[in-house]
Amino acid sequence: MPRLFLIAPPLDDPFISGVNKPFRILTPCQAPSLSEGAKEDAIHLTHHEGFTIKNPNEIVHKCKSILNHLDAVSAYVYMGAAAAGSHHGFSIRPGDIVHGSLVRLNQMAHNRDHINHAGIEAFQYYSKQRIADNHQIDAMKALFRSAGLANNEFGVRPIHFGGTKWVCEECYQVLSERRPLTIGHLMSLDEYIDLTRRTAEVEVTLRCSASVITFTRTIQKSPQLRKVIIHIKSEYFLTPERQTGTQYNAIEHQFIELGKALQGRSLTSVDIRGDYDCGPVFAGLQWVLRCSDLKMLHVKGITHFLQGAEFRNNTRKLEELQLDGVHVDIQEAANNLTKLFQANSSLKVLCLTRSRLMSAAVSIFVSSRDVEKRFAKLLQLDISNNEIDSAIARTLVAMALKGDRLTRLDLSNNYRIGDSGCRQILELLKFRGRRLDSIVTDTTGISYETSVEIDRYRNCRF
Repeated sequence: MPRLFLIAPPLDDPFISGVNKPFRILTPCQAPSLSEGAKEDAIHLTHHEGFTIKNPNEIVHKCKSILNHLDAVSAYVYMGAAAAGSHHGFSIRPGDIVHGSLVRLNQMAHNRDHINHAGIEAFQYYSKQRIADNHQIDAMKALFRSAGLANNEFGVRPIHFGGTKWVCEECYQVLSERRPLTIGHLMSLDEYIDLTRRTAEVEVTLRCSASVITFTRTIQKSPQLRKVIIHIKSEYFLTPERQTGTQYNAIEHQFIELGKALQGRSLTSVDIRGDYDCGPVFAGLQWVLRCSDLKMLHVKGITHFLQGAEFRNNTRKLEELQLDGVHVDIQEAANNLTKLFQANSSLKVLCLTRSRLMSAAVSIFVSSRDVEKRFAKLLQLDISNNEIDSAIARTLVAMALKGDRLTRLDLSNNYRIGDSGCRQILELLKFRGRRLDSIVTDTTGISYETSVEIDRYRNCRF
């Protein structure tokens, strides 16, 4: 039986409040503690949900004699001990066991003045606890039985490296094969807390399958979620051994399930940030396009976001669309982007960068009268970093200038536009009698003379 546990808040909204609120017991993986130079209590979290103690008061009543021997758990069953301890100047560090008799803890927990004065929400406290002697083990077993634990399904298993450690299945395979353990992608306690936070706005980092699964479960239990920022660290997902076979399929399915969970919430803002261009394994995130209340969508580095047979768009209220590193280099992607434009008449900000935008895709845009109308309403247009030529740039800018709203234009890092292309766009602006608040033409092959003329244009001196 594991000797290290985390006491954590429940995943569901509790029906019981106060000192008898439910809590969870988590069994972390201790593999990081086996790395060279690591701390003895170094851990990472797995996707295991842990075991929820639904009615602590009932358990204490039934198992009082046993729980007397488990200060760490009884302290949390009678919540408020941590807050009261901070008020009295006690050290509250991960690994500390709160001392004192069950009666004294009960008295401390019910002293609401101490808790309120300390300014701590005791139930949000994540406490790392160790058990050592047989009495504590018996007490923990009693708690697990009350939580319905069957067949010792802790989510970790023992391994012997100069002593017994309990590790997750993935770390077990690495260690048993005597391979070096890479800990950079493992889910820390701080990240786990972020991943399980149920608020209207969240920002998380996904660096392994465990973090994806954990966050998906949290979203499914968070009807209040409206804004989400997701950072994807792709090193773990894109390692060679995970690019084929069952591991690839499992990761692909995990991101599809995450996309579906996001789609099930009334989201108004979604920001997905890949750390560099990622392949089709992440394409399942396109399920967010089925969120009918979405007003802002930023996607970076998900190359196949606009591709796939399952693509469907329900957005109708988009005001800001930023796609960076989302490829629009095949007809399927161009058609899907066109559908996205057509459905959102309130679009004001459009960013298409590093999209591999080709003339064939632009031809599809131009052929749609609805797309022309959407471009004419834009306030900002960013088509930088696309290696587009002067014809494509001129076509897109001309569509945006058919209205009278455009204030910002970014053409930078498109060296194929050239000096003549920049001059043609400038002449088009003059012809329309328009002065933009900002026009960026860095690294477009522009000549010094044309850049001077653009400076004059910016300052309304032409």
